[in-house]
Amino acid sequence: MFSRTTRRTVARAAVAVAATATLALGSTPAFAASSSGASTAHFSECYPANRGIICISLDGESNYVSTPSGNAIVEENVTSAFSFTRGTFTRSDSTTTHQQTLFKSGDPQEDHLYLSETRAVTGAPLSFSCTYTVDYHYANGQTQFDNFNVTCTDEA
Repeated sequence: MFSRTTRRTVARAAVAVAATATLALGSTPAFAASSSGASTAHFSECYPANRGIICISLDGESNYVSTPSGNAIVEENVTSAFSFTRGTFTRSDSTTTHQQTLFKSGDPQEDHLYLSETRAVTGAPLSFSCTYTVDYHYANGQTQFDNFNVTCTDEA
């Protein structure tokens, strides 16, 4: 299937696209550090565009924990959404990503990535929805599982 590097690139690209779109439309997401040590980002806004409405939202949390023995855990959770609506036509994407990586002495020892993205189009002349999922786990020097699924429905 896809390599761990490819999967990480896809997940980070989804976050980068949402953040780039947000900045391109002239707004800045809100970033904050919580008392638990997690960094968070939140953004939600709609804009008129091309005789329709574009809406973008981004909610993300990242946490890094290290131990005196040199172990570290990095965890990221991101949910983003994009939609364009004009009349009865709507095109929407929603993505949820969870990644957790354990490092021992600077080397990745365990890595888990789960990504789910749903793309939908509603309105004439066609309506459909597709969900793409990636579920990947690496531990002890080898891939434990590596699943990629696509499910589509025709809503016409």
